Amino acid sequence: MSLSHNPREHRRSSCNEMLASLDFEVPNPDYLSEIECESEEESITSIPSPAVHESTPPTARPRRSRIRTDYRAFLIRSLALLCACSLSVGSHYASYVLGPLKSRISRDLGTGHAEYGLLISALSLNSTWTPLVGGILTGNLGTTLASILATGVVFLGTAFLLLGDIWGNVRLMALGLFVFGLGVSPLAVVQETIIVRFFKSHGHGLGVPMAIGLVAGKGASFVSARTSYPLTEHFGPRAPFYVATILAGMSVVINLVYVAASRWFVDGAGAELEAVDISEEAHRRSVVSMSEAQALEKIAAKRRVHIREITKLGDVFWAYIAVNIFCGTIWAPFTHLSANIIELRYQMTEKEAATVASYVLVGSIFLYPICGFVVDRLKRRPIVVMLLCLSSIFTLAAYAWLALPPSWTHTAKPAIAAFGFGHGFSPLLLVLLVPQIVQSKYISTALGAHKSLEQTGATIFQTLAGLAMDSARKKHPEGSSTQGVINAFLILNFLQLLSILSVAYLQRRRNTAPRLRRPLSASSRLSDDPSRPLLDVPDSDRRYSSTESRVRVGSLEISKQEARRGHIFGIICTTLILAAWVLFLGTAWFNRKMGAYKYIGELYKKKQSDVLRFLLRVRCWEYRQLNVIHRASRPSRPDKARRLGYKAKQGYVIYRIRVRRGNRKKQVPKGATFGKPVRQGVNHLKFQRGLRSTAEERVGTRCGNLRVLNSYWINQDGVYKYYEVILVDPNHKAIRKDPRINWITKPVHKRREARGLTSIGKQNRGLGKGHRHNHTPARSTWKKHNTLSLRRYR
Repeated sequence: MSLSHNPREHRRSSCNEMLASLDFEVPNPDYLSEIECESEEESITSIPSPAVHESTPPTARPRRSRIRTDYRAFLIRSLALLCACSLSVGSHYASYVLGPLKSRISRDLGTGHAEYGLLISALSLNSTWTPLVGGILTGNLGTTLASILATGVVFLGTAFLLLGDIWGNVRLMALGLFVFGLGVSPLAVVQETIIVRFFKSHGHGLGVPMAIGLVAGKGASFVSARTSYPLTEHFGPRAPFYVATILAGMSVVINLVYVAASRWFVDGAGAELEAVDISEEAHRRSVVSMSEAQALEKIAAKRRVHIREITKLGDVFWAYIAVNIFCGTIWAPFTHLSANIIELRYQMTEKEAATVASYVLVGSIFLYPICGFVVDRLKRRPIVVMLLCLSSIFTLAAYAWLALPPSWTHTAKPAIAAFGFGHGFSPLLLVLLVPQIVQSKYISTALGAHKSLEQTGATIFQTLAGLAMDSARKKHPEGSSTQGVINAFLILNFLQLLSILSVAYLQRRRNTAPRLRRPLSASSRLSDDPSRPLLDVPDSDRRYSSTESRVRVGSLEISKQEARRGHIFGIICTTLILAAWVLFLGTAWFNRKMGAYKYIGELYKKKQSDVLRFLLRVRCWEYRQLNVIHRASRPSRPDKARRLGYKAKQGYVIYRIRVRRGNRKKQVPKGATFGKPVRQGVNHLKFQRGLRSTAEERVGTRCGNLRVLNSYWINQDGVYKYYEVILVDPNHKAIRKDPRINWITKPVHKRREARGLTSIGKQNRGLGKGHRHNHTPARSTWKKHNTLSLRRYR
């Protein structure tokens, strides 16, 4: 299609061409066959021959005007490509920011391999279905509105991730990654759609522009993996999350610029019109010509694809989906686990392992443009399958190197180099393979399925890898927990190589099979009667054409057996997506940390954390202003109080007390201790019971009508220790009727805190009962702990 002189007339002229195509005269069948063979998908195993046919030459324009228009279109396409590349910078940086920080997150937040696997799986879990939804939204809403929705969701997810790290909440971080995963895959679909939209219609190869778009994301991924740990060292542990959030915000700003200038981009570059653009033009023309508006609405509806049609794409497509599943299991999980695997397997420091593992992603920056250029130059050869096989061989060699004993290899650098080269260009090949195995109408749907099933494989293997590493660490605490995961990587890589060869075999078999074409019937020709309305032609016999593709009459049919297999494969893929969700939710359930009580308990185990230090300091100031013994309205540590028997019901009372720390001075007659001078220090005489036991006794003396149930520590400063004592009213009906606590109403439990019957009292009284046994005899305690008692009836 040639650009018009006035770029503002692009939409109008494009829609006029669409309407004109509704009233063409069908050429002879031989010419239609040539057009169909050229517009059919390009083979991945055979060398296509160029189709030669007659065409109407475009209207001649002055050379200077044509050069000026081409230069303007090239400049506008470059600006659109720059905007498309900038959309994914923030999402790719945030996707790989957790890899080198796994050890720090495990140490500071108390996460294990399984919980870290859940964090990464939360990132890719929503990507098991969002690419399909993203493709549908892009087709219905257009790239402008779909892109702003995707970048907004990505920014919201990174903000949650930052807040979760600030508050030390792993669950909030998982929620942030979950929300982040809602937008990252649709954003990739939108980005690829924008690139295809601006470059496919001008006869240029898609390899180089698509490579540039993916290089921007891979470059951000490499920078993330390379700088996350150094940023943590120099600017604090939250610096990588701040950078990820800022970059995501910048992507939103650039996206707003693209949305504002999208009409200028499309008109100036002569890009392909979307269904939304055609609908807008139809709405504008409805005032002038209702027939033209309805015809344009029909054209827009024809450009939309239903997801149920994916089952009719043939065996080659489903073999391609199998390749994506295996690629998801061996690519993304290794990029996230590589730093931790190298650290554990080769006994390296966190910084050294993060530095070595960061080079996993550096190959994409250089190999994507080279691969795109090679594919564009050698597109008449089966270059895509050959490069995919080469990529699989290199990643297989990398896993084989890691599977060898570390005492043989001593370093992981050859494996990282092989994986970086093999993985460096292969994701681009998976995208470029789609137009060669499906018709142009289903490219967006196939891209969505490709990303969806690839992320499904990544989610399943990432979760299972975390569980396997935790299980290996429990069985062999002193050994390596990574050998089983590396062996699984090796086996799956071999299966991936076999699936690539199966795609090539099925495509070759389909090319050699006879093609079934529907003969043209008389009703398929459009009427030449100018008085007949445009919309009077039956929908089943109408043929539409766009400004970029030629008219297709007839299509490749698949057999009933192949269609039936497509339904079966569709059910299998749906089952895999559901299995990924069930596996993730099941692992999260069995590795859960309960609710608020468990969270409070874990928080009190980390008393040096910023949150708890601030909380204890404020509460200690409050306790010093109160009386020595006072009643508390509620327990300060509800989790601890409940574990010690407290119930939020009538009859239970909480008293708070402070006890002076240190040894008390023993009262002696006239202050003379007698004996030798070394024994005359009065501060050396220790009280036989601890401060907590003393606190219980003082509270029990204060509340004589209540029974002491238990007590626990809540705070301390340089002078005092603060305790809360749980007391029970033995005369309350709620206590006397409760069989779980009415034992304390018996008279034998009077003054139980002074007779060594509470928890702390039993620790102090030794082996016997009574006031003579309220301290711990050293000899009896040693004998009890070192005597093996094997009773006959036990």
